[in-house]
Formats: sequence, C-alpha cells, structure tokens
Amino acid sequence: MAGDPREPFQRRHARLINERQSWISHWKELNEYILPRRGRFIGSALKTQSMPNRGEKINQKIIDSEATRALNTLVSGLMSGVTSPARKWFQLRTPDSEMMEYGPVKNWLKTVEDTMYEVFAESNFYQVLPYVYEEMSVYGTGAMMQFNDFDNVVRFQAFSTGEYCLAQDYTYTVNSIYRECQLTVEQVVAMYGLENCSQAVKDRYSKGDYDGWVEVVHLIEPNDLQGGQYWGDNVVSMFGDKRTAEMPWRMVCYEKGGNDGKLLSTSGFPTFPVYAPRWHLQVPDTYGRGPGMTCLGDVKQLQDQQKKKGQAIAKMVNPPMVADPGMKNQRMTTLPGDVTFADTSSTGGFKPAYQLQPRLNEFIMDMEDVRRRIQSAFYADLFLAITQMEGIQPRNEVELTERREEKLLMLGPVLQRLNHDMLDPLIDNVFDRLVQAGMTPPVPQELEGQPLRVEYISMMARAQKSQGILGLQDTAQFVGSLAAISPDVVDKFDFDQSVDEFGELRGVPPGIIKTDDQVAEARQARQQQMQQQQMMEQANQAAAGAKMLGDTSTQEETLLGDMIAGVGAP
Repeated sequence: MAGDPREPFQRRHARLINERQSWISHWKELNEYILPRRGRFIGSALKTQSMPNRGEKINQKIIDSEATRALNTLVSGLMSGVTSPARKWFQLRTPDSEMMEYGPVKNWLKTVEDTMYEVFAESNFYQVLPYVYEEMSVYGTGAMMQFNDFDNVVRFQAFSTGEYCLAQDYTYTVNSIYRECQLTVEQVVAMYGLENCSQAVKDRYSKGDYDGWVEVVHLIEPNDLQGGQYWGDNVVSMFGDKRTAEMPWRMVCYEKGGNDGKLLSTSGFPTFPVYAPRWHLQVPDTYGRGPGMTCLGDVKQLQDQQKKKGQAIAKMVNPPMVADPGMKNQRMTTLPGDVTFADTSSTGGFKPAYQLQPRLNEFIMDMEDVRRRIQSAFYADLFLAITQMEGIQPRNEVELTERREEKLLMLGPVLQRLNHDMLDPLIDNVFDRLVQAGMTPPVPQELEGQPLRVEYISMMARAQKSQGILGLQDTAQFVGSLAAISPDVVDKFDFDQSVDEFGELRGVPPGIIKTDDQVAEARQARQQQMQQQQMMEQANQAAAGAKMLGDTSTQEETLLGDMIAGVGAP
C-alpha cells in the first residue's frame, strides 16, 4: 500500500474528534465543579487535564463538595448493588428451564460460574470498575478495555473522558474507539519494539531521554469497515499475517507525530474488547448523559451560595469601616483588644459603614434544599435510605425492605442500559477467554451446541424482580386459605415449581435447591421406606393375631375337657 498507512485512520480520527467537539465544553464544566481529577482533554488549554502526572490544584471552583460526596455514594451503591465483590451478581443458565434441573448441567454451570468469579477477583476488575461508574455517572459515558493476561487470565484498564472518541453501529452499540494516550519513550520502546518506533523516538531513546512523553493513537474498529477499502488487496501484508487480517476487529497503534509513515503495531480481536456504558442514551447520540449533567445547575448554585454565605459571615465578623477625614494617615485597626484613637465628639469617628444582619437561617435552609436536589440527582437518597429516612418510620423489617426496593426500581432503565453496554459483553468475553485458556471442564453432552444466557442476581436485579416474589407469596397464601374450605384446590398449585421460581427470583445458589431428579429419587426412597415400614407393621400385627388365636384355642380346649369330664362323673 503506497503512502502513509496512518492516513485513513487519521482521517477517521479527525471526523470523530469533530463529532465529539460539541460535548467538550460541557464535560469541562463537569470536570471543574464535580470531578476535577478525571478527564484527559489532550490539546486543551487546561494543561493539568491534558498532561499526565500533574499534581497542581485544579479544584478552584469547588467550595462546597456536596456533589462529589454524593457521587461517591452513587459509585459505592452501584458497586455493592450491581457488581459486588462480596456476593454473587450473575448466574449462567440455559434457555430451557427443564435442562437446568439436570444434575450434570447444573454442576457444570456452577463450576464455570465459580471460575469466572475467581478470575474477576484475581484480576484488577473490581479496582477499575469504580472509575467506569464514576465517569458514567458524571459525564454520561464510561469506557474500559479488557486485555488478555498471562498471570491473571484477564486485565482491565479504564479510559477517561476526553482522551477517546467512540463510534457505533446501526444498532447504536459502540463498536469503535480512537484513543489518544501519552506514553514515555521507555514505555513505547518496551511495548512496540525499538524497530517499530519513529526515528525521533529512536534518537531520544539513544540519548537516554527515557521519561519524555510521546503521543500515541490507539484504535480498535471493525476489520471490514467500509468494505475493507482501508486496506484493499494488501490487507495481509499490512497486518503481517493472515490470521490477524481475518479477525473481526483490528487494533492499530501509531505515533501521532513524526513523518516516518509507519505503524507501531497491528493486531486483531475475535470480539470487541472495549466496554462503553452510557447512563442514558438519546438515540442517535453516541455519548450518553448522566446525573452530573442533570444537577450541574444546582452544583453551580450551591457554590455561589456557599461563597455568599461566607462573605455575609465575614462582614458580620469584620465589617467595612468608615472614619472621619481628619483621621487620614493615622493608625487604625480592627484587631480585638486594640485601640484606635478617633474624635467621637461629632458624628464622625471610626465605625462600621453599615449594620449587617443577614438572615442566615433562611439562607442555610435554601442551601439544604439545593443539597437535597443534588443528592436526589445522584440517587444518594436511595442508597442512604435508612440513615436519611424522614417522616413515618417503617413498622417492621419487611416494610423497610419494600421501601428500599421501591426506590431501587427508579434505576431500572439505567440497569438495562448497563447490562446491554457492559455486563452482557463482559461476561461473554470472559467466558470465551476461559474456553481459550482451557479453564472450563468438559461440556456435558446435553449442553453441546446449546446457547447460554446470563441472569443477574445482584441486589438491584432482585429488586427488579421483587414484584414477582410478592405475587408468588400472595398466590401461595391464597391457595392455603382456600385449602381450608376445599382441600382438592391444592392440586391446582405446583409446589415444586414454586420453590424453583422463588429460588431463581431470590438468586439462591443452584446447589441449595435439589433438581427434579434428586427430588424424585428422595421421594421414591421415602416411599419405599414407608412401604417397608408398613409391611413390617402388618407382619407384626399378623404375628400378634396368630399368638392371640393360639392362646384362645388352648383355653377352649381346656374348657371342653372340663365339660366332658363333668358329664362323665357319677
């Protein structure tokens, strides 16, 4: 392929940057008022955000940190309520519910689940995920990439708003990412090899400038984009091998600067390894909108109110002063215990310019109202429902649980978007990785060629299913009340299936509830035991009857003998 191989990627990157441009100003405001340490606006005038490894103070506009603390509550709530490291939050199941009752299938799925949980725990997944939730909640979009790792199977890296551009397919699912990152000279050489670097990087490396920064573009997109016109007939030679060229997704890295006209590396992926959850997506937008955008006006108002409250208190403590013109150039002070000599015989002298008595109680009440709006926007009132409970207190634990689950229903659309954009493809990709690494047991014959589905059993997922649980409980109570009048009505209710459904809705581990085969075996064994016991009881009764019959015959014979003897006597 003649010319610079970076050119087609540079053209698309420029178009994506242009599409993203209208979001930048909004993201920067969110950066300044809520999340000052996130966001990498490369090329921006805000050098502290555009350059890595900078520790300058950049939260100059944050006087009241209520929004940041409410955000922390939301992130913690999502971690514990959706993807908790301490409890199971998903299950693997088969579309056929009857197959789930088969022991080998149930055990195989349980083994794979346990392996996946172990992989998530051993990797950095739970360390990276809060950053994704953080950015999704503030900017509306988060981004994370999965890498294969020799030691821990998989490894994850979170990207920050401003350093990447996204594109999506016709289903509005993200399928491309162009990311600008800054690496040191040493990192570039270690990751891509000195022979693949530009001459400028080679020169810096030879001079010992290992810690200087190099701008690198890292992209992943469909390999057949635009009918393959990026590569034409030279696709195999460009990638270096046919296997990489035939991968569904290609990854390309190149230096942003320099004029060497070469790529740092090319590789491919069988599945898209980037997850970009959007809090709320307004089709056909590529980027989402989050709670941070919703309450930005409230956050700015709170900063202004906090500043004015401080000014009012300062004027009360240290008010502006006026003095007689004759006191000019004389020593004056407002320090406690100090003395200023002034002529007080006239209306002049040294005194406050005006009396200030701000109504701070009303001011503070209005600020509290703004704080509540911010907490509501970040769902902090949902996750702190117990500690911040107002009004009528719950009468029992059941009512408290129902109140909390009712509030969790508010996050239903967000959870569906999170499942679609991140959790569904994440579990699919990690499962495929385990299969590639040979970490799954042999598949049962009944499962060969069968698709699997993911069922989420986190606290929030169970809250979404709470209505089904209440309906099941109400039906069981209704049947029980009718059984007191007409016992035959219990034949209408499938008690075994109700236990399975209740366990599924509650996320009970599969090993706790027995399969239909195990239940049938247990019932058959119990029935046989009852039959044997009944036969033994019948045998004992027969033996007792025979004994009684024997005793009765002896007595009758004795009486008959006595009667005969009596008749024959003189």
